Order: sequence, then C-alpha cells, then structure tokens
Amino acid sequence: MTRVSSGEELQSHASWRQKAAERSASGQLEAMVSSELFDHTWKASAQNIISALRLNGSERVLDAGCGWGRVIHALKSHMPALQIDGFELTDEFVDRARRLLRESELDQGVTITPADLTTAAFSPATYDAFYSTRVLHYIEDKKAVLRRLHGALKPGGRGMIVLPNRRCPYRWLTYRHAPLFPIESVGEIMADVGFRKLSYGGFGFFPAEPRLPHESFACKLDRALSNSPLGHFAGLAYVVGTK
Repeated sequence: MTRVSSGEELQSHASWRQKAAERSASGQLEAMVSSELFDHTWKASAQNIISALRLNGSERVLDAGCGWGRVIHALKSHMPALQIDGFELTDEFVDRARRLLRESELDQGVTITPADLTTAAFSPATYDAFYSTRVLHYIEDKKAVLRRLHGALKPGGRGMIVLPNRRCPYRWLTYRHAPLFPIESVGEIMADVGFRKLSYGGFGFFPAEPRLPHESFACKLDRALSNSPLGHFAGLAYVVGTK
C-alpha cells in the first residue's frame, strides 16, 4: 500500500501543467535552476546513474521525465559523447531544458521532446539504457510507462528507476506532496513487463538543503554510506533491470 502523507491523491496531468506554468510565470523555475543546478545532489545523481547503468559514454540513453534538464546537464558534463533523448510532460520545462543545455553548450546529441510517458510512442529497440528520476511515483499507471520503456530498449539494455525512498526516516518527516511508493513494488512491475536481473540500491543520505559542496566531508560520508548496506535507507532508492 502506498502512503500519501498529505492526504492528496496523485496529481493529474492538467494539474502538473498548471503548476509548471505558474512556476515559470512567478520566477520559481528560474530560482530552482540557479539554486539546484550545482548542489551536491546534482553530481551525485549523475555518478550513481553512470555506475548503476554501467555507462561508458558512447550509448544512446532515454531520460523519462527530464524536467528542466538538470540530470541531462550533469551526465553530459561527465560524458559529453552520450546521446540523450529527454521526454517531459510540461512545455515550460521542455523549453527551459533546451535553453539550459544550449547555453551550457551541452546540447550536442541531445533532444528534448514533449511527451506523456503513459502514452508516448518511443522508438522500439533503440536505446542502450534509460533512467527516470523522481517521476514514476507521481504516475498512476506505472505499468504502462514501464512497458513502453522496456520496449524502447535494445536487447540487453538497462533501465533505472529512482524514487524518494519510503525507508528513509527524513522522507517520512518532510515529503508531503506525493506518495512514497515502495521501490520493491516498482521492481515487481518491471519483472511483470519483462525486465530481469533486478538489483536495488540507494543514495543521498543528506537532504538537498542545505546546499553542500560535492567535495565536502559530508558528501564523502554520504557516498560511503550509499555504497554500504545502509544505502537501502538513503533518501533516494533505485532499481535497475535488464531487458
């Protein structure tokens, strides 16, 4: 059973589009970009995706729910030759992601496309890997999304889902706007649609606030804890599967 700590239901696509428009119009989106782009979670997310998906830098990768392009920016900063196709529901975030990557000169080999992940017609057997970070718990029909992502992978391709971790103590205290969906339940759905060799882990013991330097002692400790059995209690949980 999922938990919605605020009593709210999963938000509709219309609600998401309205909130994205409000964030853009109010300047909140720009504030998010300026405050969050280079915090400790930005680099950690990229490093964990690279490690979990065993990327070598030459693959074609799908970002399912790319938002304003933060993770794509991080991955391209580490691996400029990656080809990444980002798919995002809201027009405002699509536009901001395109601009961020263009202004950072990291847009080569990147496309950002407006898409509803539950109905998107991804090109079949096209991608070496996909990832989706902090998106799937907002979507009711998770199986529809995972089935489409499975079909988009080449044989032997890898997929990674990252969610706020239901086992993490500070998530129970602070995460109020969406369900804390169990990562094991995501793995069960992935197995149902054909993924195999599932593995689980986690990263991010410290909340995004305060913004910490990536090379600080706290972040080094965070990485060490994430690589230990305690990683299953980190702020973000993930599951990786193979087609």
